[in-house]
Amino acid sequence: MTYELLLGHLKGEWHDEKGNDWTVTGDEAKVRLVGRDEWKPYQISGKKNKLTLNGAKMMKAEDGIIQWKSPPSVGCGIKWTEGIGEKEEPTPSPDPEEEEPQQVAPTPPSPDFTTRAARIKYNHRKNNQFMSRRSYGYNYSRDSSSEDDDSGTATYPLVRLSPESLKYTPMRLTLEERKDLRIIEAAIRASNYTDVVDDPCLTDDKRDARIYKELEHFLIGLECCRNGPSEGLAAYKAKDLTNPMETAKRLIEIARRHKMGSPNTSIHEYGKLLYLAQDCYVRMKDEWGDVGPVVTAETQVKLHDLGGILEDPRLPLATTPVPRLSSIPELNKALKRKNKVQKQLRRKYGSMSEQVIYSLDDRNVFIEENAMPIAEMIVLAKKFFHPDEPTPETHLSIHEGESGSRLSHDHSKHFYYVVQSLTFWKNILKDMCYLWVLMEQDMLSSASDFRDTGQGKNRVQECPLLYSAVENILQKTKEEVGAWVGSERIHMGDNQVPNGLHFIDKYTQVCRIIRPIINTLSGVENMTEKDSDQLDCIIEVWGSVKNLQLAILRDFFRFGFDGSGGSNDDDAGSCIDGRLTSAWNWCSLLRTKPFYPAFLLSGFSSFDS
Repeated sequence: MTYELLLGHLKGEWHDEKGNDWTVTGDEAKVRLVGRDEWKPYQISGKKNKLTLNGAKMMKAEDGIIQWKSPPSVGCGIKWTEGIGEKEEPTPSPDPEEEEPQQVAPTPPSPDFTTRAARIKYNHRKNNQFMSRRSYGYNYSRDSSSEDDDSGTATYPLVRLSPESLKYTPMRLTLEERKDLRIIEAAIRASNYTDVVDDPCLTDDKRDARIYKELEHFLIGLECCRNGPSEGLAAYKAKDLTNPMETAKRLIEIARRHKMGSPNTSIHEYGKLLYLAQDCYVRMKDEWGDVGPVVTAETQVKLHDLGGILEDPRLPLATTPVPRLSSIPELNKALKRKNKVQKQLRRKYGSMSEQVIYSLDDRNVFIEENAMPIAEMIVLAKKFFHPDEPTPETHLSIHEGESGSRLSHDHSKHFYYVVQSLTFWKNILKDMCYLWVLMEQDMLSSASDFRDTGQGKNRVQECPLLYSAVENILQKTKEEVGAWVGSERIHMGDNQVPNGLHFIDKYTQVCRIIRPIINTLSGVENMTEKDSDQLDCIIEVWGSVKNLQLAILRDFFRFGFDGSGGSNDDDAGSCIDGRLTSAWNWCSLLRTKPFYPAFLLSGFSSFDS
C-alpha cells in the first residue's frame, strides 16, 4: 500500500527516527542513509509537489522531524513518483541554443514491495549480488584488466613446492582410472587372500603352493571383471597368464597411487593388496618382472613437456589450500580466485596441466589436514606452558608408576620431550608421500619372514630405504628443537613394528588423535559464547573456560607422553615408536577423564570418525 504527502511540508533538511538525513528542494530530494557517506538523489515527477513512498505505511512531518510508523528498511529502494490521480505535465522541448545536457544512466526501477514474498526475494537477491545489470542499462563489459595479468599473490601464505617434491607427488586419477579402481577394490574386498595364505597352521611348502594357487585364481577373476568372461576363460584354458598379469599390473598401480594420494581411503583393502602384490613381484619375479613405479607429477610434466608451469608465479596460488578465513565473503572470494587461476593455467598449458595442478593441490591438502593440526598443538604447548616457570595448573612433571607412567621427567624435561615428539610427527607427515614411495619399494623388492611377533603371526621385513629416510627426519628434528630427550631408537622390521606398512599406517593416524583435541578446545569456547547455561556449568566445575582448556592440554601432555601403553619395556617407553603408543593409550582412557563431557558437548564421537 502507498501513501501520499505534500512535498511542501518536507522542504529543507530533516532527520528521521532511524537516523537518516534528508534534503528536500522544490523538484529534488536527497537522502543519506545510516552508516553511509554518500547522498542518494531521488528525482521528483508530476506536479503539485506530491510524494509517494513505497514500502512505508505512514509518514508525517511535525516540528522538523519526519515520523515513520513503519519505515522502509535501509537500502530497500524508496521511490519518488507523481501523486495518485495527478497527470504529468508535458515535458517542454529543449531549446536548440542551449547546450545539450549530459546523458545520465537511467535510475533503476524500484522493486515491488506490496507483498512480503516480493520483499524477501528482493533482499535475498540484493544480499547475494545476483541482480541483473543489463535491465538497468549499466555497461556490463568485462574488467579492463586481463585475466592473465594475475600476479599470483594472496592474503594468506602460499606453499611453494620444490622440484624434488614432484618426484613423490602421485597423480590424481582420471575418470577412466577411477572405473578401474572400483574393479580392483571390489576384487580385493571379495578375496580372502591373506586369510588363506597367511595361515599360521601351514608349513612353508604348503603356504607357497597355496600362494601360487590363490594368485592364479585372483588374476583370472580380475581378467574376467576387466575385459570380460571370455578373455578370462581363454586365459584359464590356455594356462597363459600374460594378459591377466598386464591387467593386474595396471590396476594395482592405480590402487597404489590412489592410496598414496588419499591415505584415509581403502583402509581395509590396501594392506591385503600390498601383500598380494609383494607375493606377485617376489615369488613370481620371472613372470612379473620389476616393480613399476607409480605415476607421479614429475612423470606427467616430462611426458607432456609442462616444465613451464613449474616456473609460473601463479602455480603456488593454484595449489595452496584456502585457509579457514573468518569472513565468509573473503573465503568465497579466495576460492573463486583460486579457481580462476587454475583455469588460466589450464588454458595456457593444456588440459594435462589440470591433473598436475590438482595432484599438487591434493598433496598440499593432505599436509594441511594432517601436519598443520600438530603445528597448532605445538603453538598451544608454547603458549600455555613455559619450560622454566610452571604453575600448579601448568606443571607437567611425571613419575614412574604414577597413573601407569613408565617415565620420570621433571617439568622442564617433559616440556621439551612433548614438543620434540610433536615436531617429529609433524615432519614425518610433511614427508609422507616420500616415505610412502620408499615403503613400497622396500615391501615389493624382497620376501618377508612370516613369524610370531607376540601379537600373532605377521610378515616381518626389514625396510632399509624407509629406515634411512626416517633417520634423516629424526636428525632434522633434533637440529630444529635442540637437545634430544629420551631414546632415539626407531623400531622397524622387528616385533614392535613388523614392516614398513605398519610404520606408515601408525603415523597416518596421528591426526586422528590431535584433531579431536583441537576441536574440543575451540568448541568449548564457541559453545559457551552461545549458551549461557553451559558457561555457568563450566564455571561451576572448572572456574573458567581457560581452566578447562588447560586441564585438557595438561592431562594430554602428561599422560599421553608417559611411556605407557605397552606390555613390556620394548613395546613402550621413550623410543620413537613408544611415544605414539602412549598417545593411543591416552585416547583409550579418555572416557575416564573428568573433562570427557566437554568432548561430547563439542561434538566428539570417536577418534576414528
